[in-house]
Amino acid sequence: MPASAKFFASKPFSFLSALTVASVLVCAPSPASAATCSNQTAKVRSINLSSQVVGEQFRLCADWLRTTVFKANPSSPTPVKAPIGSPKSRQPPVSKPRSIPLNRSVLATADRPSIRALPDHQIMPDTDVLLFTDATRHTVLRKLLGYDTLIRFTPVGFRWTTGDGGLSNRSRLSHRFSRLGTSFVRLSVDYSIEVRLVASPKWIKTPLRIKKVAEPLAIRVGERRVIQGIPVFVIANCLARPSAIGCQPGGP
Repeated sequence: MPASAKFFASKPFSFLSALTVASVLVCAPSPASAATCSNQTAKVRSINLSSQVVGEQFRLCADWLRTTVFKANPSSPTPVKAPIGSPKSRQPPVSKPRSIPLNRSVLATADRPSIRALPDHQIMPDTDVLLFTDATRHTVLRKLLGYDTLIRFTPVGFRWTTGDGGLSNRSRLSHRFSRLGTSFVRLSVDYSIEVRLVASPKWIKTPLRIKKVAEPLAIRVGERRVIQGIPVFVIANCLARPSAIGCQPGGP
């Protein structure tokens, strides 16, 4: 007979004994229930972190489950049995070990950038326009395994197209629009990703990137005219479209 079986056979098994045995047990999830992502990221405070990017979403995973185990208080007095024939004294309820399920994976994404233009998005031909974006470093707070977890997105790559053949990979650019009409400026931004458990002072860099695409900005290139006392912004080439507003015979 195993030693543990002899121990239980030789002593009466009470609720207090059960609590004492349970107090030395460590509760842990089965390997099949562990949350994992495709890229191993780091190990922080016995937490294995992994991560992955799906579309525009960043997913951070942790592969263990934090549990709360209530231990017996060694300083509490041993209960004394009541004499035979006397009413039984009420024993305090015994707390049993219990697991607290916590988030083992969280999702986050970077803010979508927007495009700004100075002096305006309606300009005269051959006007220099400053194009820039509001994309900047920012942080998202999530709760992972009961810990406050910060996910930081930093813009590291830019790709501009001006709609008239211009390209740039700078964070901002100055571009001169010469062609009459409407040009659509487009921008995509690549963000690097770092994570940090608030309980740890260090940021953990991941090799992953998220791409966010801004809404296109229409730049209208034309001329300002006055027709019958009303200011009109003409973006049509009157040679190509003689019937456009501002191109009619007799107009100023």
